[in-house]
Amino acid sequence: MPTLTVRSPLPVPREEAFAWHTRPGAFERLAPPWTRLHVVDPGAGVAEGSQLTFDAWRGPLRIRWVAHHFDVRPGVGFSDSQVRGPMRRWTHVHTFEGEGPTCRLVDEVRFDPPLGRVGGALAGGRLRTELERLFRFRHARLQADLRRLRAFDTLRKSTRPLRIAVSGASGFLGAALHTVLSTGGHSVVRLVRHRSETPGEVLIAPGAGSRGGQIDLEPLEGLDVIVHLAGEPVSGRRWTKERMSRVRDSRVESTRLLSLAVSQLRRPPAALVVASGVGYYGDRGDELLSEDAGVGSGFFAELTRDWEAAAEPARMAGVRTSHLRFGAVLGASGGLLGMLKPWHALGLGMIAGPGTQWWSWIGLDDAISALMHAAADPSVAGPVNVVSPQAVTAQEFGATLARVLDRPLLARAPAWLIRLAAGGAADWALSSVRTVPAALRARGFEWATPTLDAALRWELGLSTAGDGVSVVWSR
Repeated sequence: MPTLTVRSPLPVPREEAFAWHTRPGAFERLAPPWTRLHVVDPGAGVAEGSQLTFDAWRGPLRIRWVAHHFDVRPGVGFSDSQVRGPMRRWTHVHTFEGEGPTCRLVDEVRFDPPLGRVGGALAGGRLRTELERLFRFRHARLQADLRRLRAFDTLRKSTRPLRIAVSGASGFLGAALHTVLSTGGHSVVRLVRHRSETPGEVLIAPGAGSRGGQIDLEPLEGLDVIVHLAGEPVSGRRWTKERMSRVRDSRVESTRLLSLAVSQLRRPPAALVVASGVGYYGDRGDELLSEDAGVGSGFFAELTRDWEAAAEPARMAGVRTSHLRFGAVLGASGGLLGMLKPWHALGLGMIAGPGTQWWSWIGLDDAISALMHAAADPSVAGPVNVVSPQAVTAQEFGATLARVLDRPLLARAPAWLIRLAAGGAADWALSSVRTVPAALRARGFEWATPTLDAALRWELGLSTAGDGVSVVWSR
């Protein structure tokens, strides 16, 4: 039976590393970005006899996997075995070794491939390559997240678990933030648009009329931080005037409702972190835009101006309020990269418009770190550009993505075609916004992937290098 053993150092004691794996979101956080996974039933997590059920997709095929947990030794390790799944046999032993402020994680996987020796002969080499890639990623992600959580504690000068409310917690960025905070031992309250009986979910329904303008105040009392990320998705269908109105209202009205609610609380949070966008600056050519650059013109600029102004009641009530002006957040499962990757993977990638316009961007993991930084650092208030230090032109973006995927660029998409296909959303792709992360730099923020090449390779799972990760195969 082939055995894969992967070892890596972790920057925390083994008890802390073990606890991380037992918390909600740990499995999702370790899922590689190049796969589609959906947890059907988390069971009781990492507990003796608990079963985890999830679906994994290989192209159009869905594979159901049921894993049984056993030999759970708090602070030492645990094991899981396949009850149902694609392998003939599968056993995975997780062990945490060492004493003191750091430890070592050892993953040992013993398995028989599908179809036994026939399957091993037909796909053994490819299966080994995929498993090695998967576990290298898991170890690198775990190292990065533990460092991220340590930095969060250092900034706030405490290890006390927090109660943090997050709107948009099921979205592209919010879901990732939710899992990172949960695995760090923090309690996450989800702000949702429909009244729910699910524990930990609180109603916030913006808008006019009998169905809108509702928010449950009592569950917001005593929160440490509120992070507001909710809003109508900006990608997807063509933007009509009606959709542009929904995009605007979903951001401005929800922020106004939440901010007014915060201003009325007896025990308000220490901080309100509100998502915003670099569209605030409008189309500015080659101008370098730090946070003190004035507001621009056009739909996105006016939307963002009003979006940020809607949080004024919270600020006036003394709550530290920050506006995180995000560039394009790059992750494999959504946003700009999620839209462009399938076309580029087919060799049908195109440069948007003239290609000389500047695009501001940030990797998904760095975006999470910036959110946590804003939540923890008491000096962060007002606008913050959440972008990489290296903006690129649309042509550079297309060429870099094509090179990373080892595919050719097909052609240039003329501006008129983009406007025809995207409607009002085309302004985002065709505008030039060369943003500078001055506020983050001033506060010592460190980017994990400051270059576009590094960010694309990490988010697409094409670079999985961790610190001191060793891989050994045996039988």
